Amino acid sequence: MEIRLASDIQTDSIVDGEGIRCVLWTQGCIHNCKGCHNPHTHSFSEGHLVDIEEIKQQILEASSYHDGITFSGGDPMCQASQCLEIAKFCKENEINVWCYTGYTYEELITRSKTNKKILELLKNIDDKLVFSSDGDAIWVCRNCGHVVVGKNAPEVCPICNHPQAY
Repeated sequence: MEIRLASDIQTDSIVDGEGIRCVLWTQGCIHNCKGCHNPHTHSFSEGHLVDIEEIKQQILEASSYHDGITFSGGDPMCQASQCLEIAKFCKENEINVWCYTGYTYEELITRSKTNKKILELLKNIDDKLVFSSDGDAIWVCRNCGHVVVGKNAPEVCPICNHPQAY
């Protein structure tokens, strides 16, 4: 399997997550966010294809001095299957995984109905960042619809006791 990257893997980032990180700059994004720092990563035909096994090897070689891997881009969720394979490899090797995406949580849940790899990828991202927010956010229980406003989603819904779910 191959992944389309905007550039070679970066193994020394100190601004794309906690500590020193490897960064995979995925190629392809549909958002066109105003003020995007990486507009050159939007095209789905530019960049270059890299075999995922080669990426895994580079991550493993750098793992002795970095604190984890960050998927960025472009939007990694546009290549969920490829990023999932890499994320699973990282988890198997106890390597921390972060992901930056332009999708909201709600959009990811909607997209996951037609692409199950998105849910699998979310389950392989560390630090429960999917269930936290810098400011207050609205969290809706997927079982009963109860709404909670706050920085973190509750571990268990206070109404129906349904566990936090992707």
